[in-house]
Amino acid sequence: MSNNLIYRTLFEVKILHHYFLNKGSLLFDLMDTNKEKKEVLKKYDIRNFLHIEPTEACKRTLKQYRCIFKLTPTGFLIGLRAEKTAPDKYKPVFKPEDTSHFSFLVYFTDTFFINYTALPMQRQISDLTEHISPVNTIFYCQNLTSGSPKKYPYLTKIAATFQNGQTASAGDIFADNNNNATQLFIAKKITNNAPPHADWTNDTLVNGQPLQYTGISDLVPVFTDLLRFNSGKEQADITVTITNAAGEEMPVKTEFIKDKNGNDPEKIVALAAIHLLPEGFYTVKFEDAAINYKKEFRFFRTEQAVSADMIIDLSLKSNLAAYNMTDNTDVLKDQVYEIRFRNRMTLWQYRGDKFTDTSVTGPHPLTRLGYINAVVKDKNNNDVDDLPNPSVQMVKTTHPPGNATVYNTISEIFIH
Repeated sequence: MSNNLIYRTLFEVKILHHYFLNKGSLLFDLMDTNKEKKEVLKKYDIRNFLHIEPTEACKRTLKQYRCIFKLTPTGFLIGLRAEKTAPDKYKPVFKPEDTSHFSFLVYFTDTFFINYTALPMQRQISDLTEHISPVNTIFYCQNLTSGSPKKYPYLTKIAATFQNGQTASAGDIFADNNNNATQLFIAKKITNNAPPHADWTNDTLVNGQPLQYTGISDLVPVFTDLLRFNSGKEQADITVTITNAAGEEMPVKTEFIKDKNGNDPEKIVALAAIHLLPEGFYTVKFEDAAINYKKEFRFFRTEQAVSADMIIDLSLKSNLAAYNMTDNTDVLKDQVYEIRFRNRMTLWQYRGDKFTDTSVTGPHPLTRLGYINAVVKDKNNNDVDDLPNPSVQMVKTTHPPGNATVYNTISEIFIH
């Protein structure tokens, strides 16, 4: 019997960053599998730009079920003792409960990470800022799809669709359908034109399907002990309801701030004590049916204050079977999840005696490998090619007058 006991993978998370994996404009996924991909992966190690560790609650869960946390060049995995029950079938010796979940903190450790990564330069959730202050947001990845549309094996949400009247910044990513995307669009510059349009790049499809990237749709607020909400409504009578990821209502003590004389304030402020909630993902609703008022948002509650950039939160059982770690007979599925970061595209502006302010090309993708042949006009209106590609140390944003929320991204290359 002892010969049948072995450590097996409960799940693995692969983190693929296109800045390190693409070669110029050639997508990693479209490289020759047996040659180019292997050569690129030899030089790829997420530990060069990320730090990952289990949360305190997750450490206790790992210890309880005698699991092993192991970093790999492409991400990390969790192993546990398993028993062979049939050819190529293994069951955990210490089976985690179906309600178990495993949470990990991810830190962007490279100083220039945001320069070469197509993430929003400003981590704001616009519909929350008027109600909650301050708002600490974090990129949240999970294997539940309820309220978080995604496609297996990705842990990040499908990008939102572009809305009429919206203005996009350079690098913003939108989908043609935020429940079942068939195409992603990348904004080349500040635009209020809806895709498809000349202001947008159609992201490359792989096997006829769009890839899925970490983006603004994955941002959620994160709280530790107290949730403070200002409805902005006079004479409101707000009720507060908090439910966990399974939809179960959680008991939470709520108080309302009074003025210095103990009277109801003009604008009601709710304080929800969440310090006794288990670490995890929650939905909170603030409602007053009498005035037809309702605000709802999701948040992650951590046991300790965190300065991490991302949380990866994985449940043993998802609401979608493809994301489960075990099948319905408790056999391990050797589950592999995926998180992608898209490399940022910038306008390349060449500076020097022979160039002018219009010596600009792009936007082009920033990549560690490969070369892109950029062509610009010099001050005599002649084409100049064979120019160096920019480093990632300098990426600047430019904004329209009086508008600091939208931007173009520019890489400056100085040639002496």
